[in-house]
Amino acid sequence: MASTVANVTLNVDVTESVMLNGMDHGSTNSVAITGVNEVSKRIMSLTANTDITLATFSTVPAAGQFVSANVKYVRITNLDDANSCNINLGGAAENVWIYLDWGRSFILSQPGSAIDAVASGTVAVASLADVTTITGNTANASNTIDVEVFVASS
Repeated sequence: MASTVANVTLNVDVTESVMLNGMDHGSTNSVAITGVNEVSKRIMSLTANTDITLATFSTVPAAGQFVSANVKYVRITNLDDANSCNINLGGAAENVWIYLDWGRSFILSQPGSAIDAVASGTVAVASLADVTTITGNTANASNTIDVEVFVASS
């Protein structure tokens, strides 16, 4: 039996709205991501001192694991109203920690060829590596924080 799920377009709008000294300095940026026929949307709890796996990327699908080449959009939103969290983009040989304040979102356009990190100094020419795992934990040892993880792929 053939799949009845058709490819659709994911429309993403990022809007900043700010009036400063009586002038509108806001903007809206939109992108239409075509060929989407799979989505995953989960709310997960992050705890202190424990890295919680939010998503993994490989060549085969599994529970919480996505085919890297098919991923078109990843969003992680901190749903807490007062506390921040830490998000880690891990690769085979490097990783990057990102501080995500309360109510904010982090967007990754694709896991393939997405990160480059050094311990110190400056990256003169990026040599981007694949993200294989996204994990998270709380920035405050006494709080549990909920995050929303949204992944769209083909």
